[in-house]
Amino acid sequence: MIERAASAGNPPLTLFGLASVLLRGWRSIVLCGLLAGAIAATVTLLSTRMWTSRASFTPQQRRNAAPGNLGGLAAQLGVNVPGADGSQSVFFYAELIRSRELLREVVTARYAAAGATRTLVDWLDIRGENEAERIDNAIRVLGGQRLVVSADAKTNIVRMAVSVKEPELARQVAAGILERVNRFNLEKRQSQARAERVFSERRLQEMKRELEQAEDRLQEFRQRNRTFLGSSDLRVAEGRLEREVSLRQRLFAALAESYEQSRVEEVRDTPVITVLESPEVPAQPDRRFLALKTVLATIAGSVVTALLLLAGVVLRRLRRDDEAGWDALVGGWRAARRRSDAGRGAAA
Repeated sequence: MIERAASAGNPPLTLFGLASVLLRGWRSIVLCGLLAGAIAATVTLLSTRMWTSRASFTPQQRRNAAPGNLGGLAAQLGVNVPGADGSQSVFFYAELIRSRELLREVVTARYAAAGATRTLVDWLDIRGENEAERIDNAIRVLGGQRLVVSADAKTNIVRMAVSVKEPELARQVAAGILERVNRFNLEKRQSQARAERVFSERRLQEMKRELEQAEDRLQEFRQRNRTFLGSSDLRVAEGRLEREVSLRQRLFAALAESYEQSRVEEVRDTPVITVLESPEVPAQPDRRFLALKTVLATIAGSVVTALLLLAGVVLRRLRRDDEAGWDALVGGWRAARRRSDAGRGAAA
């Protein structure tokens, strides 16, 4: 087709001239497009069917370790008291799911599906020179291709989807990720509660001594000044001592509550994430979009063929109009190739 287009005289390159080239080569354009579509359809049909199991959860908010006004009371006395951490950011959990440590546990765990029990490294058919390299490659494949995680800050929901070649395997992997996220969060909160309990216990003893000292100062003042109604200075001094005792009493009560709450959190073993959508065995495999891929491949093949036809006509016209330049270009390329071949021969 290209030769026939080139042999039809030497008309100037115009829009209509290029269109005529496409008309003369329409058979090649159609055939190449159909061939590309057939290849895309064949590859899609022969590809492994994937099954996706989905799950979603929301982090539970942790109750305050102390009343809300504890921070203000502590600030007045120059004391730091650990406050509530609230709800962890959903983006933290999304990054936790994608972390190498968690994915390492997931890919090295064993799963029973389709009558076999193997690690996810084996299920994914990961290759490598040694076991460490296979695990590393499996982490990249799972985190980059088979695992999709999204976080919604407005709804405080984390969603994930696991895609593998076995439906039961997809459910087990998604469930394993949820289990490890909950375990990590639970251990983290228990560790934090343990540190808070130690801190609160120490501060509770200190605050108890400070409260007793403030009460002793107030009692001593009243014993030394039994009748001070006529002295404004003594009334102001008594009020200052009473406020100090009252403030330390409130802080002592807050610290005591914080201490008890930390003791409860330290031994808490209930789940700290609420699962909104439990992973299930997918009923149907993922869509392969066979028709869409075939159509797009057909269009792409036709467009590429048309561009090649036009490029051939333009290139031949440029070569005819500037033969000297073309010969110089080809000669320079051949000389560079000869020098490259000579250099490789000398090195050998």
